[in-house]
Amino acid sequence: MTASGGPFTIGIVDADQESASTLEEWLRAAGYVPKRVEQANASLAACLVRWPTKLALGLPGCPIVLLAEREANLPEDALAGLAEVVISPDRSDIKSLLGWSAQLTAVLRQVTTPRADACRVPGPRLIGEELRRPVPSLIALGVSTGGPIALQELFRSLRGVGLPPMAIVQHIPTNFLAPMLERLRQDSGARLEVARDGAVLQPGTAYFAPGDHHLRLVEEKGVLRAQLSDEPPRRGHRPAAEVLFESCITLPRRGVGVLMTGMGRDGAAALLQLRQRGWATIGQNEATCAIYGMPRAAKELGAIEREVALADLGGWLAMLCRPRQPQPA
Repeated sequence: MTASGGPFTIGIVDADQESASTLEEWLRAAGYVPKRVEQANASLAACLVRWPTKLALGLPGCPIVLLAEREANLPEDALAGLAEVVISPDRSDIKSLLGWSAQLTAVLRQVTTPRADACRVPGPRLIGEELRRPVPSLIALGVSTGGPIALQELFRSLRGVGLPPMAIVQHIPTNFLAPMLERLRQDSGARLEVARDGAVLQPGTAYFAPGDHHLRLVEEKGVLRAQLSDEPPRRGHRPAAEVLFESCITLPRRGVGVLMTGMGRDGAAALLQLRQRGWATIGQNEATCAIYGMPRAAKELGAIEREVALADLGGWLAMLCRPRQPQPA
């Protein structure tokens, strides 16, 4: 069957016959219907494309999940339809193979689940402590597995919304960050940049940590700047959300800390410190996460003030950052 109902048909674009046969077996075991194709098309729920390949991606008509080596150099013309990048595992390492299988399972579930094109404005109003806080002047966000698709929905929903600067850590190999940002720009029109060391963060712009450096934020004389470092990975990640959040703890301003879909615990402990410091904190809920790892870890620590569906996240950010109306006496 097609993307309109299960079991979903997943296309395989792969010049390597052995690799394609392995993917077919995996897809059947996962409950999908595999189909070898030369081109992604609208009759498929999604398409797995192994990179590098001589086959063009062009005119996909369905989400494309790129299977690639970490060192692969993705060209600009591979952008069309790209939904997610899944890095090939170390086939001699069972932990690596299991992690790859879990990630690909989560990504396929995500791309075959219907999503709203825009976030809903939440019905509840800000209450209590949310009303008493200053309007946030910064958004710090961490996301991992499933991030490209989740960020696409988030930035679509934020068209025309005035927000403070955003600092984002997305776990993604260095070579795939720029193509992902270009894809998001084309889709949403959002102002997205790879953070440069010393760059001044401007309202209405989202700054992404480079794929091989941690991103910290520093403030001097009221000017907020990016600071990059190549210190060792934290919890296996560089960049790490934990490092970004830790740098926000000492800032003389308050903001919103967000953890979205992803494996592991990156960012959870530091998000708790942000909440204790007076920041608003939001976690993506389990039902809309590709993998409910990072938000779960934060929730278990008590770091999450509000847990919301992906479709509501943009609305909550807009509401939290909107200038406050005077409260009646």
